[in-house]
Amino acid sequence: MDCTDMEKPLVALDKGTTCSSWNYSGQRLATGSVHGTLAMFDTRDPASSSFCCISKSKVPNTLLCMEADGIVKIVWVPPEYGDAVGMCLHRWNSVSVGGGC
Repeated sequence: MDCTDMEKPLVALDKGTTCSSWNYSGQRLATGSVHGTLAMFDTRDPASSSFCCISKSKVPNTLLCMEADGIVKIVWVPPEYGDAVGMCLHRWNSVSVGGGC
């Protein structure tokens, strides 16, 4: 059996996705885009390996500046603080924003 016979997409990412990060349990995926969009993906069925978008939000334009690269990094907070993420919005001047599911 060839490995390509077993290929199956996990998730369909939006155009312009620049970064992604799995939560500590590997059950959720967060992605960031050049346009400042944060998307959260989860599986509706624990037995499935396919993920769908459960939440999508845009960072307010007031937090993005002309030279911004959108969201360039996503980090999940430690699990004892819940299912929330912090993100770096600019390559040169880091701005952290908390968000949860």
